[in-house]
Amino acid sequence: ALGDGVTASMSEGLQANRGLSFMGVILCGDGFFIDSQEAEPVLAAASKAGIAANYLSGTDLMKAARGRVVIDFFGLSEAESRVRCPEAFQWLIDRVRPQRIHSKRASHRRNWWLYGEKRPQMRRATSHLGSYVVTARTAKHRLFQFVDGRVLAESNVIAIASDDCFVMGVLSSRLHIAWSFAAGATLEDR
Repeated sequence: ALGDGVTASMSEGLQANRGLSFMGVILCGDGFFIDSQEAEPVLAAASKAGIAANYLSGTDLMKAARGRVVIDFFGLSEAESRVRCPEAFQWLIDRVRPQRIHSKRASHRRNWWLYGEKRPQMRRATSHLGSYVVTARTAKHRLFQFVDGRVLAESNVIAIASDDCFVMGVLSSRLHIAWSFAAGATLEDR
């Protein structure tokens, strides 16, 4: 209870906040990462082609940023991807396709060069922002921070499509923190 018999389950979503909060992308394959020594030529080609994205996980938020980069052919067909950056496409053929062709989900088999969950709504909502607010979805403590608008959040990160400091203040307030823990799911009962 939040006080005076009020519970979080009694709350209703604000229409003004619709389309502001998103779970990040789900890769469905570690082969999208280009963070090894052998990947330097691929990283250079992917950066030049505009298909390299800085990747942000919940661990990066709560511990230390690892500076991971992923190949992101979002919005491109297989043929367009092959032409846009052949080096990165070959990287995915070698590292992602072998696992994805055996996936139980037909869409993962068919679109093996794309992420399992692409989150187009999140991408549209954050695309025009210089920065946006994020928080780790499964963290013990609810901390909010701004990240560069070009960063791609993963599924353990909640992205809030706002660069407004007032929104950051409201999200970080005691009242909102208490409500978020009361309204949110728990993984344990201790």
